[in-house]
Amino acid sequence: SDLWALGCIIYQMITGQPPFQSSSEYLIFKKIQKLDYTFQEGFNEEAKDLIRRLLVIEPRERLGARDIECYKSIRTFRIREEER
Repeated sequence: SDLWALGCIIYQMITGQPPFQSSSEYLIFKKIQKLDYTFQEGFNEEAKDLIRRLLVIEPRERLGARDIECYKSIRTFRIREEER
């Protein structure tokens, strides 16, 4: 599974926009390389944490990448209901 894409999808599901935006594909690529994305004011802190743990340049460092049991860290990650 693509953990990076999961982070992008979650971000876009919450905001309606992709995390990396610019006027050209080249500039988007540069933003990705620098992890240049922002969260809107009021963005749920736990959702930010989940996205930050997935949008990591090194694939082995992404949340779930080193789990022995099939992505257990992702499956057990919870966002408190009252903050959604």
